[in-house]
Amino acid sequence: MSDLKSNFYNWLNTSLHSPFDSLQDKFKFEDKLENLKSSSNFELTEYKIQSADDSDLRYLYFSKPENTRLKFLIHGSGSNFYKRDRSLFLLEKGFNVVLVSYRGHSGNPWSKREEPLSYGQLKFDEFIVNLDMVPEGEHLQEAIIDDVYRVLLDSKSRFNFNSENIFLEGSSLGGSIALHLLSRFAQEFSDEAIASLLLKATPIDMLTDQESSLRNELSEFGLDFDEALPLVSDSWNQRDALANININELKLVHGDQDDVVPLSHSDEFEEIFKALKTEKIIVPGEAHAGFDLSKYEIY
Repeated sequence: MSDLKSNFYNWLNTSLHSPFDSLQDKFKFEDKLENLKSSSNFELTEYKIQSADDSDLRYLYFSKPENTRLKFLIHGSGSNFYKRDRSLFLLEKGFNVVLVSYRGHSGNPWSKREEPLSYGQLKFDEFIVNLDMVPEGEHLQEAIIDDVYRVLLDSKSRFNFNSENIFLEGSSLGGSIALHLLSRFAQEFSDEAIASLLLKATPIDMLTDQESSLRNELSEFGLDFDEALPLVSDSWNQRDALANININELKLVHGDQDDVVPLSHSDEFEEIFKALKTEKIIVPGEAHAGFDLSKYEIY
């Protein structure tokens, strides 16, 4: 692999794929679970799937006996599934919930060569980024998409949900992953449509209306933007995936103060899917990260 590719993928992995785990988030999450368990009948179970490189990857499943729909939550960059207390809101809206997290996140190993990082090993009580464990110079996009796709297939079969009762929700990078795995799903299950896809501040690619900020980021990492442009164009570009997706409904949610993913990305998604039942929700005063869809009764 050339130095350019290796350096670019190192930038991609440590900026876009970097796994932040927060003990504070984990403890808050567990406190909410304890409070809810005393007043609501639900179960939380951890399952594992095997990745293509034979790693064991964890996912969580919230369920209530009376719920008939499945919500598949895919978090954004630099996050983990301990932040996803949104599942507690969705349980009350009739959804069982799968919380999926990527390799290197939420205690998952980067690969079969690495031991998973347990919370007992952490020495800090704030955010931890496990940069020492990031695979050197590897392009992780396809591995991440494949991991999440395997969780989708496993949960669909294990919990016996038909496609018309499966709802996908992706935040930022999570929406990009959702689009790619739906493209794979459509190829394998051409006669099945997923009920709904919700994209929260999802980029359509890494370039549109973002060239200036991207130039600065790459420059700070010692990369020349023009030299890296072919790699930038090829990484997390959702346009090819959009041609092969079978869903019954699309929801687009975007904060009007988002300075990471411009609103023009949601506009383009709306135009591409104009023949589909599409709802676009622009949330006043909200930026890219941190705003809670549940606060606005969005599900």
